[in-house]
Order: sequence, then C-alpha cells, then structure tokens
Amino acid sequence: FSKGFSMTMLSPAVAQPVSLGRGSVRLAYFCFTVAALAGITGMSLGIWMGINEDFMLTPVHAHINLLGWVTTCLYGLYHGQVPRRSNRLAWVQVVFGSAGFVLMTGGLALKLLDLAHWSLGVIVAGSLLAFLSMVLFLMILVLDLR
Repeated sequence: FSKGFSMTMLSPAVAQPVSLGRGSVRLAYFCFTVAALAGITGMSLGIWMGINEDFMLTPVHAHINLLGWVTTCLYGLYHGQVPRRSNRLAWVQVVFGSAGFVLMTGGLALKLLDLAHWSLGVIVAGSLLAFLSMVLFLMILVLDLR
C-alpha cells in the first residue's frame, strides 16, 4: 500500500469518519498471513491423514484449523476494523496467540507420536499462551469501548 492508504469507518461515538492507521492494517495482514499459513498446514495434514488412512493426528489437525486459521483470522478481522491510538497491546495479544497455537499443536503432535518426553511442557506453555491471548483480546474489546 502507498503511504496515503487508509481505511475509513464511522465511529459510533461521534458518527464521523475515522481513519485506520497503517498499524491496524499491518496487524490485520499479520493475522491473515498467520491464519492462511495455519489453514494450509491444517488442510495439508488432513489430506495426508486421509491419503494414509492414519488419523492419529486428528486433534492436531483440529487445533491447527481452529486456533490457527479461524481464531487468528477473527482477530485480524477485528483488529483491522477498529481504530485505536496504539496497537501495542493488540500486537502482544496476536503474537501470544500465534506462538501459543504453534507450541500447543507442535507439542501435541510430538506427544501423540511419542517423539519427545518433554512435549507435555510444550503443550501446556502453548495452551497458556493461547488462553492469555484470548484474555488479552477480551481486555482489548473492553478498552476499545471506552
């Protein structure tokens, strides 16, 4: 996008056009990129499982699609449409969510394939990051109402 690009929307509080900064657009594109990569990964895993008739990694496939594709895409849809002065907390929230789903699904794959005795710690760390990301998202929703 060029320097002058901005998305506009009507602010419900003042009913005047509000410009979304480049930061919101970048944050949304980050979310959509992570979501698309997760969607491709989840679909590829599902195709591989179907071809091989081996569904041991079904929970991994489901969590990649739900946390990686769907949830991250929803984060991007919201963050890309809401103007705010600073996206710092939103970036933290999105990075926590992205790291969380990668760690949680990667650890789960290691656990299900019995490849690493330490995989439970990775699953827990990823799950806590994903949970914290959702808590931060709720905080952002409340702060955006102000």
